Amino acid sequence: MLQRYRQTLLSLLAYVNLICQAPERRTIELLWVQEELFSKIVYVETRIKRMRARISSLKRALVGRPTKDEAAKIKRDIERANQQIDQYGDLIYLLRSIGDALAAIYFSGWPLRHMSLKEHSGFLSGKEGSRIERRVLRLFNKDNIPAIMCDLTNSLRYGDIVASAGRVPRVFEVKIKRDSGSKGRLHRQRAGMERVNEYFFSDRGVNIFGLEEGARIIRSTKHSLAEYRWLAVREAITTAYQFGCCMRELEPGMRLLACVDSVPSPESLHEMMDGVEKAYVAGLNSIRFDIVGHTPFALSLFDPNHVLDFYENRLSLVVVIDISRVERTLAQAGYTDVAFPNVDGVFCTANNGRDEGDADRQELIIGQHFFHRVTIEFLSLRWFMDEVLWKRQIATPKSISLHD
Repeated sequence: MLQRYRQTLLSLLAYVNLICQAPERRTIELLWVQEELFSKIVYVETRIKRMRARISSLKRALVGRPTKDEAAKIKRDIERANQQIDQYGDLIYLLRSIGDALAAIYFSGWPLRHMSLKEHSGFLSGKEGSRIERRVLRLFNKDNIPAIMCDLTNSLRYGDIVASAGRVPRVFEVKIKRDSGSKGRLHRQRAGMERVNEYFFSDRGVNIFGLEEGARIIRSTKHSLAEYRWLAVREAITTAYQFGCCMRELEPGMRLLACVDSVPSPESLHEMMDGVEKAYVAGLNSIRFDIVGHTPFALSLFDPNHVLDFYENRLSLVVVIDISRVERTLAQAGYTDVAFPNVDGVFCTANNGRDEGDADRQELIIGQHFFHRVTIEFLSLRWFMDEVLWKRQIATPKSISLHD
């Protein structure tokens, strides 16, 4: 399915790279890419609706008591139609991941991760108000203000349009109906957008992102600018295209295996584990259509052909992290009881060995989403651990939970 649209996708990804080089001068290209994404997504959604209608027709034919051979053929047709729907869904995800790449270029990463904490709005085609949203998008562009239409992304799930205010997003609801008063749905949505925008500008928020009533969220500063291993990843992939496979140590405790036109062999995986005390293995191909709220591969892999080969499973990527380094770093900071449950959104828990109820007990929780920035976004493992210790140092409570 992706092969059929490869040239279109290559063109869009090339424009993403062009925009990335000089974002402030590429607002016209930003608008053009979004116009293309809109038309392509609507077209694919129309194909899905037709496939669903065909499946309904085929199921009705089964009720009409067909012969055994006819029933078998109908069931095969239904199975093929469902497979096509899945493939179209993957294509829409990839198109929207290009929208995610645009958002990641113009906005810092932490707001984008928070804005993914909500159910996606669903189909774009037939949505009331999409025409006026595009009109507003063009008005932003006319004033040279970078803006992203949320329905063209996988991750922007609050509001209709997000505009740039110096790398900080400003969320807008675009409505064509009048509000029904202080208790109306539009009023509640507007109040929710105001709380989200206040958090982005003040780093403090309450009753946002689906947290329980009264829950507060506070963003603390990073200890330094985030460091990524993108260059080493791209070099390893280029080498894999020359020799079939390439194993590269991105930094101590962080390794990448890239293979082209083949799955990683048991021998290459075994070699990759050599010297690793406690391995955390992430096969990125198996989750490539399920990633939300992270830097998209369209940015980290950079080369449009490499991006599409990865999504078509021609390029395989495996990341291995030696989490014994996480244990040792936490032990040096006084955390002697470290565990890696890796369930329910929690990657790692740790405490300083004091009994529960002890006034000197300190607890630490590292969320899966935060750690997965290492495996999915190729965030430096060393930077990640330095950030954990920095957050622990500046935190006032005895217990701290790190999810970003």
